[in-house]
Order: sequence, then structure tokens, then C-alpha cells
Amino acid sequence: MRLKTPRNAFLCLITLSLSPIFVGSSDEISVYHAKGDQLYKSFDNLGALAEYRRAYELAPRNYETLIRMARIHNDIGRSMLRRNDSAQTWYVTAVEYAQRLVDLYPDRSEPYFWLAVTKGSLVPFKGVSEKLEIGKDVTRLARKSIELDPAFGPAYMILGIIYREADRLKWYENLIANTIFGGSLPGTIEESESMLLKSIKLDPQNIFTYFELSRTYGQMGNIEKRRECLEKILALTPRSLREKEEQHRAQRQLERLLTPPRQ
Repeated sequence: MRLKTPRNAFLCLITLSLSPIFVGSSDEISVYHAKGDQLYKSFDNLGALAEYRRAYELAPRNYETLIRMARIHNDIGRSMLRRNDSAQTWYVTAVEYAQRLVDLYPDRSEPYFWLAVTKGSLVPFKGVSEKLEIGKDVTRLARKSIELDPAFGPAYMILGIIYREADRLKWYENLIANTIFGGSLPGTIEESESMLLKSIKLDPQNIFTYFELSRTYGQMGNIEKRRECLEKILALTPRSLREKEEQHRAQRQLERLLTPPRQ
């Protein structure tokens, strides 16, 4: 004789069996984030990526997961830039994750920052007109990030870079910029310094901002302030492999700066 399971009991059984899956999945995502973050801080980008991918497989729309996926792909792309030809592929993937962030979370500041960063990373692979188009888009995205959160320091760093590059454009690049922007590319070297100093004030541990400020001072011909920025970078604790690599660049530049010219 077949026993019938009461309908309510059956629904209750399904609910109880599914509940641990949803709770466990949420907990599991946090565990993958924590493992990935620890590997990231230990300069193991590929190990971190493996953990973040596991989180992404569980929740492809999760905000914190998408932030990590955009960041880690961009970081790996930067590490590969002068080692092999895979950098562009990593950057393109980073843009895809950042664009997904903006699409899903259009009212948050950080997604626009990451889309600006990842798109800006593609500049070395583009021609002059494409670079300027990217510059226009990156400027818009950085300003949108600031509009949504004026206290988000990294977005000011992006504008600082754009303004510095605008200041050093050659005449023919300015000619193309006039067509693309409807006027000259926005920004001056003084505005670059101002944006980078504001970024540092809001985010004083950011090695990248100090490095960009050192480049701005180099362009201004202010060797003393450039040296101070490079020394500050060496005094900070790197929080990722990319920051560690940036420290190595700063060390090499500082050594060249302090080496007296040969007679």
C-alpha cells in the first residue's frame, strides 16, 4: 500500500531542504571572498582569481564579487603588460565585469570608477583618435563617480591622470581632440596636481595616487616634490601585487633621480 504524503508536509519538506542551500550559498560567497582577499594581499593574483571565480559562479550579480572580478582582471593585465601579449585580453575582460557593475548598480560610485580604470587601461593598444575617445569616456565616468560620492578619493586620481595627459598632448593630438571633444581636451598640469592632492587627502594610503603625483611633478619639473612622492611610496605597505610592483618602479625611479649625472 502506497503512503500519501500530505501536501503541506511535502511543501514543508521542500522549504526545509532548500533553506540550507540559500544560507549556505551566501556564507560560501563570503568565504570565497575572504580566501581570495587573503591571497590577493599575499600577492597571489591567480590564486585570488580562482576564489573570486567560485563566488561569481554562485552569484554572478553580486556587487562585491563583480568589484573583485573587475579589479583582479585589471591587475593581472597590468602585470602581463610587458611580459607577453595577453594583457589586452585581461583588460577587455575587466571592462566587461566593470560594465556589468555599472549596468546592475547605476546609482553607486565605485562601478563608474572601475569602468574608467579598465577602459583607460586599454589606451596603450589604441591609435591617437581611439585614445582620445577613451579619454573622453574615462573623464565622463570619473566625474560621474565623484558626482555620486564626492568623498571617493580614487576617482579624483583618474581626473588627475587625464588632466596631466591633456597638458602634454602634441599639436596634432590636440587637433583631433578638438574634433572629439568639441574643444581642447579638458585639464591643465596645475589641475592634475590639484586632483591628485585631493585624492591623497581622501585616500592617503593609495600608492597609485602618489606615483601619478610623482609623474605630474616630473612633468612640472619639480624634482624635489617628485622625490618626496617616490619616497612616500616606499614608506607605504603594499596591499596587492600591483602595488608591490608600483613600489619597485618607484624605487628604480628614485635611484635614477638620486644618481648624479656622469661628467
